[in-house]
Amino acid sequence: MFSAKSRLQRLPIRTRLTLRYVVVLAFTLLVYGILVNVVLVWNAWALLDRDLTIAAQQVNARLEIRPEIPLADQPTLLPDTSHILSPDFLIQVIDPDGAIVARSANFGARELPRQQGVLTQALAGKPTFTTLEWHSLWLRVYLLPLTESGQVIGVLWIARSMETLGNALDRLQMTLIGVGLGALILAGVWGWRLARGALRPVDEMTRIARAIEQSQDLTKRVPYRGPADELGRLAFTFNEMLASLQTAHERTANALAAQRRFAADASHELRTPLTSLRGNVGILRHALERWTGASSDAAGILRDLDDELARLSRLVDDLLVLARADAKQPIAKQPLDWSEIVRKMFQRIQNQHPPVALALDCQDRVNVVGNADHLSQLFFILLDNAMAYTPDDGRIAISLKRDENDATLSVRDTGIGVAAEDLPHIFERFYRTRAARVQRGDGAGLGLAIARWIVEEHAGQISASSEAGQGTVFAVQLPLAPTAVSSS
Repeated sequence: MFSAKSRLQRLPIRTRLTLRYVVVLAFTLLVYGILVNVVLVWNAWALLDRDLTIAAQQVNARLEIRPEIPLADQPTLLPDTSHILSPDFLIQVIDPDGAIVARSANFGARELPRQQGVLTQALAGKPTFTTLEWHSLWLRVYLLPLTESGQVIGVLWIARSMETLGNALDRLQMTLIGVGLGALILAGVWGWRLARGALRPVDEMTRIARAIEQSQDLTKRVPYRGPADELGRLAFTFNEMLASLQTAHERTANALAAQRRFAADASHELRTPLTSLRGNVGILRHALERWTGASSDAAGILRDLDDELARLSRLVDDLLVLARADAKQPIAKQPLDWSEIVRKMFQRIQNQHPPVALALDCQDRVNVVGNADHLSQLFFILLDNAMAYTPDDGRIAISLKRDENDATLSVRDTGIGVAAEDLPHIFERFYRTRAARVQRGDGAGLGLAIARWIVEEHAGQISASSEAGQGTVFAVQLPLAPTAVSSS
């Protein structure tokens, strides 16, 4: 029952309304048909019994009974009744001993079955009705006691076939069934049309909501012109909600635009003084190290100050990149060989003698459409992230391969890995795992967010898979340049 109910709840409202309307109508027609059938059958039986009673009285009035002669010896006991009764009436006279002493001509040579209990009641002076089957025919029988001087001298037995009545009732039932089925079909079609018309404003609201969701245009409204009923109130409330959303969206957009402008302006304005401070601190540090030695406290303070300025410079550069990304500034792209960029960046990092072992597997001529500077920055972000969380005895494997339509860059390390609960968030801005805060305290959590933006600007995809304590794999997939695809 619950399964059928749950399946019914999954049907569209229009279908459910039509089904309920048809079910209610079907139940109403069923009750109506039963009542009509019962009433008609009862009336038909009552009319049949009345006809039998009247016919028995007419025949009894015409019986030629001589009191002085026994009933079995009456010469012309049963008169001709063809002029007063239809041929389907069967008549016979039974004496007190139960013997048939006279019968109508339409009996022929056939005999009716005896019902002794009913005959006994009639011989006791009580008129009785009964029903019996005779040669595949159902007969309604009326037994009228024949009396003389207060004594029952016999029974007038009169019957009529119920075949005509049964056929009429059967036709009536078939008619009721046919009319009911036709009414249900018509009700289903009409109910479907009514439900569709009643729910048309809801469909219109759904269409407009979907159009708003696709176009992000909150200025659209539901054009409802009907009465102020339930659907009218729904349309009015929906339009009010759209107006509120539009206002909130405009306020949020203005706030975000102001925030992006502030980040871009602040990052741009901070770059020049930070560059100047780094240059001056570097000069002071080198001069102080020559005068006092590299181990002096003042030289150490200047080194710390230089490191912090370098971290601030990287943070400002990252913020400026993200501000440009938020401003939807397009990246200039052109066909280039990605493998050449990867080899150059790999060689540059190798020359710096990194503490971990690096391995490169790079195919030749991996042509993509992109920006060389941003793809170099992407490679540096992924490799720098891998080296930051890989121990000195670890290993980082870099590969660049192409297939029929795409090029895939993967960076696999044997570092500390990323916990399962942190993995879905590592590309979010300023998100840092607990292990990252311990392992690399100078990070800001912007590198992977910039990497994702670069990949998306190149119509590619970036993903990460990791297991805590087993290492991490970053994979970048970019589409090959059209010429490269056609040539392959």
